[in-house]
Amino acid sequence: MSAKPPLILETPSAEVKREATWYCTMGNTLDHYLGYRDIEEGKYFPPRDWDWTPKNAVRWEPIALPEAFNHRWQHFRLNWEWNDVSPHVSDLRITNDAMIPHIPDISAWVFASIVSDRARQILEGIAPDASYFFPLQLYAQDNSPIEKKVWWWVVRDRFYYDQGGLVDQPIVSLPFPGPFSERMMAYDLINNEGVREHLLKFPFWGCNKRLGRVAYRHDTFRTLKAARLTGLVENTEEHFAADRKIHESIGHIP
Repeated sequence: MSAKPPLILETPSAEVKREATWYCTMGNTLDHYLGYRDIEEGKYFPPRDWDWTPKNAVRWEPIALPEAFNHRWQHFRLNWEWNDVSPHVSDLRITNDAMIPHIPDISAWVFASIVSDRARQILEGIAPDASYFFPLQLYAQDNSPIEKKVWWWVVRDRFYYDQGGLVDQPIVSLPFPGPFSERMMAYDLINNEGVREHLLKFPFWGCNKRLGRVAYRHDTFRTLKAARLTGLVENTEEHFAADRKIHESIGHIP
């Protein structure tokens, strides 16, 4: 059994360490230490049957893409209402009370992101109609409410890339894990000028259907870092995704 990685606590910083076009979620700064459990059994966010299917097309609105995108790409814009979501959603209990003072401003948890109220205000200021923020209460192990105000954060514009079937285009390898570094999709993000031009219209966008994975446009990321929001620690690995340092949460698309 492998040893638990050492706990490295983040020092808030405005520094952006590497130039990139997009800064992408690849994990959490407190992986292996910060976790949550649903308070109400059988309730989950997002609701388990809300994945994209034809019956859910009203919630996942298909958006036409420019010709530069090949047949593997799809764009969905989420149309969700809190009144529909709320019956399915549980608040969360933290699994390690020692982490309460260190809950990041932005973090991905399982299939969605959790953000602080300060992060919510900044993100709404950047792109008012680009997100949903749904209320969430965190609890300590003794079931007392945690004072830090947080929200579920859902990025509405989702770009899905079908990796299945035969490889029909070149690939590229990036030194970080997660859906943004999938080899065929990453090749398009780096080399297809039409794809890049279109995606740069979005201050941030989601990858595939995992709601906790977000790509921040370079100027958006700099704004978040300038506010010293926590949870956005850049990848320093140069070669292999498997060697990512566990407290680093953001990969780079050149």
